[in-house]
Amino acid sequence: MKKLIYTLALVLILNSAFNIQNSQAQWASYSTGIGTFNVKALLLNGSTVFAGTEGQSNGNGGGVYLTTNDGNLWTYSGLTPKNIGSLAVLGTNIFAGTYADGIFLSVNNGGSWSAASSGLGSGKVSALTVKGSNIFAGLTNSTGAGVYYSTNNGTSWSARGLLNTDVFALAVNSNKIFAATNFGIYYSTNDGANWVQTSVTTGNFLSLASSGTKVVAGGYNGVIYMSTNSGTNWALANTGIPVCDINSLAFVGNSIFAGSGNQSSYWGNYISTNNGASWSTKNEGLGWVPPVLAYMVSSTYIYAGTGAQVIRRNLSEFIGIRSISTEIPSAYSLSQNYPNPFNPRTVIRFQLSVVGLTALKIYDVMGKEISTLVNEKLQPGTYEATFDGSNLSSGTYFYKLTSGDFSATKKLTLLK
Repeated sequence: MKKLIYTLALVLILNSAFNIQNSQAQWASYSTGIGTFNVKALLLNGSTVFAGTEGQSNGNGGGVYLTTNDGNLWTYSGLTPKNIGSLAVLGTNIFAGTYADGIFLSVNNGGSWSAASSGLGSGKVSALTVKGSNIFAGLTNSTGAGVYYSTNNGTSWSARGLLNTDVFALAVNSNKIFAATNFGIYYSTNDGANWVQTSVTTGNFLSLASSGTKVVAGGYNGVIYMSTNSGTNWALANTGIPVCDINSLAFVGNSIFAGSGNQSSYWGNYISTNNGASWSTKNEGLGWVPPVLAYMVSSTYIYAGTGAQVIRRNLSEFIGIRSISTEIPSAYSLSQNYPNPFNPRTVIRFQLSVVGLTALKIYDVMGKEISTLVNEKLQPGTYEATFDGSNLSSGTYFYKLTSGDFSATKKLTLLK
């Protein structure tokens, strides 16, 4: 009898832990205090998250909101009824780009705002980014469109190329600044003094994201291009993305998130775990799937700004690898995943005895690559990678570790 009681208790504990884990593996709304406005921009400054919102046609709303407790409660920061299209931080200064009123600056973490638009063009400030001590603005929708920059914390601005070109997004990668425009993708290696058009010469591009040597660009009609060598070469990477506008992009570990925002039947979040080779939906927890307009990644969460709220989910689902120990093992090893069978996530542990380029990939029974969990140079030590099979059907899969001359493959089972 005691053994039966202990067994039942263990089952209840395990079920409780499983249910808690599953409840965290989904999006949830964190919008108290922010209203139901379009959230067009998100920004992290220390422990403070800022949200730039778009007002309604009746003049209600718009402006900047902030939270210091991970989105549990938002407070109004200012700038109503201005529509905020972009946010950036440079040192202790927060910049907010608006649709028709230029750029505003806060020097006290959103406590108050002042105009900072001298010399700026008359277009909508759709993008802001920082490179070194300079801040860059991308403008759209007028003869004042193009790239502008400030070298004095927004006191004054100067035209910096691509004039009369709609610049929807900006991103920095290595020594390059990338611009997503209505005429393809451009980059500059000298802080905007000169711009070079990449091999992507056509299309309206609305979003950019950068991580390491990777740059990804999204545009109208589900078009996504990917570069893995800092913009030198580009390849179309939109398999599995429907005909929808890609308004936002973000790197999360080895995954890429894409936010759709124009056609209601295709609204929501899409994810790629293989450098854009394929995409699948990632909308767990959303009863009504909203348009996704902006992303922001903290050390704990990924936030999405949508057409009616801010949603959030735990970052631990998507970070593919973490270091367990830096002690140098005597040999390479690949452990059996645990738990196994699993639903929907499992952990794979491995050891490296020599520094080297390391890849950990998931394959189906036909040998097709399903996901890349690790693909980077790693130091000797012990590591754990998490695999999420939420978008896969039940069945047998394989994981393969390669590093230097070492290679090992093991089987894992997804049981839903």
